[in-house]
Amino acid sequence: MSRSVPGEATAYFIVAPGRRVEWGVDAASVTKIVAEADWQGASPLDAAALCGIEIEEGLEPRRVLVVATGRGEVAVRAAGRIGVRNVARSQVCSLPRRELGDIPSAVRDIVLGDDERSLLVLDVGKLEAGLGDLSPKGTESGVRG
Repeated sequence: MSRSVPGEATAYFIVAPGRRVEWGVDAASVTKIVAEADWQGASPLDAAALCGIEIEEGLEPRRVLVVATGRGEVAVRAAGRIGVRNVARSQVCSLPRRELGDIPSAVRDIVLGDDERSLLVLDVGKLEAGLGDLSPKGTESGVRG
C-alpha cells in the first residue's frame, strides 16, 4: 500500500480520480481549493484532459485547485472526490521517458499502486507554459487514465 513508513521522508499530494489512475499535484504547492461555481478567475486548466487522463463524465463536485508555480499561480480544474494522499518518498518514481516515449511532459512522476490506484504526479508549471508535448500520441502507453 502506498503510505508513508515511520521514519521515512513522506510526500503529500492533492489527488483527483481518473478512470484507471489518480492524478495529483504536490500538496505544498496548492494555495487554495475553491468550488468551481465560486471561482472568479480565468478559466482553469483541465489538467486531466491536457495529459490524456480519462475521467468519468459528470463527476461532481467540480473544484478549482490554485497551484503555485515558479511563475505565479495557476488554476486547475478537478472533478470528483479530491483528497490528500501521502506516500513514502521512495515510492515516487521518475518515468522512463526514453522507453515509454509518448508520455506528456507535464506528467512528472508516478507512484505505483499496490492497494490503491497508481498516481500520476503533474507539473502544473509545464502545463501552464505549454512546454513539450502535453498529449499522448496514442492510447497504448500505460498512462491513459
